[in-house]
Parts: sequence; structure tokens; C-alpha cells
Amino acid sequence: EISLGLVGSEMCIRDSFMNQYENMGEGTVQGLFPVTPGAFLAVQQRGNVGSAETYGGELAGVWDMNDHVKMRGAYTYTRIHGDSANTPVNQVYLQTSMDLSKTVEADVIWRYVDSIPGVVTHYNVMDLRLAWIPRSNFEWSVVARNLLDDKHPEFGPSPTGGVFTQVPTSVYSMVTWQY
Repeated sequence: EISLGLVGSEMCIRDSFMNQYENMGEGTVQGLFPVTPGAFLAVQQRGNVGSAETYGGELAGVWDMNDHVKMRGAYTYTRIHGDSANTPVNQVYLQTSMDLSKTVEADVIWRYVDSIPGVVTHYNVMDLRLAWIPRSNFEWSVVARNLLDDKHPEFGPSPTGGVFTQVPTSVYSMVTWQY
């Protein structure tokens, strides 16, 4: 980890990596057979034939703009060369946390996830959180998730016949009480 510091801020290269994989377990679906309504048994032929090389890194930072506003951000770069490339190349994360009063906090989070070629397209999401904290052991919050896209796919079908996993927009409330 390499850290750089400025007054009220911190930036660091949090992680970097390079890996080589040989004899990865690869499988080919030979057939899907119904077991019960809605459930299937996937028969695969497996072998240790796959190989891949991965490398990448993450750059992250925190900036205390003042006593009430803090920003965090990160950029992640991942490359996979080989038989399995189901990871986005670029990902960006930005979060602003604000103390609106002594008992009210707000967070705004934005994420960008690059496409996975042949699987899913890139997407942007924004989450919001508003929290009331009248005591140190009690919090009531309202959270809204995935506000920029009401239903985006994050994962594609699996080799065993799965379907796209889509994440809808959602709003929920949460109470946290610590004792």
C-alpha cells in the first residue's frame, strides 16, 4: 500500500495484483434434467483445461472537505486474459457523507461498473441514505437504492441455464438499536 497525504485528505494505492492460473476447473453443460417443478439438475463434463492471467489495482482516496462533509472515491482496474473473463475492467465509486445537523446524516453514493463483454452492459447506479441519530445507540434511516436505472442486469446467465440477475430500484427503512 502506498499512501499520499494532503491536509484533510488521504489517497492511497490500496491494492495491486497479478495472478496466473493453470488447470482451472472448466465445465461444459451436457444437459438439464427436471427434478421438481422449477428445479433442474445440470450434468456437466468437467476437466482441468482452463488457464488465465489477471492483473489490476485500486486507487482510493478520502477528502475531509470540512467538519461536516467527507468524500470518498475509488477506481478499480481489472484485466483477465484467458478462458474466464466475467469481470468488469473498470469500476468507479464516489460517496459524499454529510452531517446536516447534530442528529441528521445524509449519504450520496454513485457507482459506475463497466460492461462484461457478451454478458452485461455497463451501468450507473446512485444510492441515497438519510438517517436520524438522536442517541449514540439508536438510528432510523431511509435508503433509496439503484435510482438511475430501475432494473439493470449485473450478472448474465450461468452455464447451467440460469437467467440474468437484475437489480430493481428499491426504497426501505431501517432501525438500528445497539445495547
